[in-house]
Amino acid sequence: VQPPCGKTTAIVDGPYECHWSPSLTVPIPASWTTGMYVAVLTADRSQSIVPFVVRDDTRAAKLLYVSPFNTYQAYNNFPAGAGSTRPTVGQSLYASNSAATAGFPLGQPAVKVSFDRPFAAINGIGQLFDYEPPLIGFLERTGYDVSYTADPDLDDRPQELLRHVGVVFPSHPEYFSRVMFDAVEGARNAKVNLAFIAANELYWQVRLEPNSAGVLRRTLVGYKDYAESKKVDPIGDPALRTDKHWRDLGRPEQRLVGVQYVANSWTALSKVQSLVPINTQFWPFNGSGLQQGVPIPGENDGYEVDVFDPSAGLPDNTTYLELTRSTFISNDGKTYLQRSSLYQHPSGAWVFASGSMAWAWALSPGYGFVTKNNANPGLQKLTQNVLDVVSGLTAPPH
Repeated sequence: VQPPCGKTTAIVDGPYECHWSPSLTVPIPASWTTGMYVAVLTADRSQSIVPFVVRDDTRAAKLLYVSPFNTYQAYNNFPAGAGSTRPTVGQSLYASNSAATAGFPLGQPAVKVSFDRPFAAINGIGQLFDYEPPLIGFLERTGYDVSYTADPDLDDRPQELLRHVGVVFPSHPEYFSRVMFDAVEGARNAKVNLAFIAANELYWQVRLEPNSAGVLRRTLVGYKDYAESKKVDPIGDPALRTDKHWRDLGRPEQRLVGVQYVANSWTALSKVQSLVPINTQFWPFNGSGLQQGVPIPGENDGYEVDVFDPSAGLPDNTTYLELTRSTFISNDGKTYLQRSSLYQHPSGAWVFASGSMAWAWALSPGYGFVTKNNANPGLQKLTQNVLDVVSGLTAPPH
């Protein structure tokens, strides 16, 4: 029996921490391979899941996979019940699933959330199973040389990116610290290839601060849902403010990723949205069978998408290529053109961006909100062509 999790400060929007003592320690033998793991804890008729990453700090694989645990923690409203949309306790960085208060009847978001607590969603797994398993399965099944880490580790060890030929960012890497953004941009400039098989990436700046016991990087700081209410981040350095998007700090993510987030649509959960290929005469489409302007069967566009924003400008490039251009209708009824892109930086680095949250669903069978099986050989081949270049296995044909 452990003590209840509680607030570390008197402010309503502060973090919940669980000051628990260890009841089980799992040593990681040297024989374990790097990868994404889950521990399943069973007691009587109850189970809870603990996700964790095993790194390999001794060998530089061709690809480094960076799991977006910052995003999962930003959405985590523990100790609320799993699936709570309007809980009586618990806070995330979002008003939508944080407990209501007198001044915030629709939920009062926290400005700091703690890694010292379980994930509320799906018995402790958070959002890990939404988009990552099909991509991990594809990488392992296809035989890529890949090692794994999580984005708080990237904040701690930014130089790690430079040991690899390419870096893969999956799912929904929305929350980046200044250290992380600088590291990814610096890696690209040093000829490290990047693949964002994701959408809504590098959107908000956050900070990783110590917990109440002084342990580093256990508290995720983000004033995001207070931006409209004018409650600003009190940090002294304006370049580190977390009530700002990266694009509002003069660093639009499109200049690094190639495209950037524009909108979401929960109606995408109730209908199939398909990606539409363009520029199929170029090498990423070799052997894919995908045809110009013909929608790729399946629900592979997702509920959040990226577009090309002319006001942000192109990234520095010697080649910039759009791979899909798909109609997307947002929650407010506006129509956008989802884009995926591939460009080569003057350093020689290649940068791919799927611009789609659900691109990974096409890479392995059994995934999707509606059809539950969006596997598509054509999109798999396109992805493999790109990842072969990102991992350094092949050079793109001229």
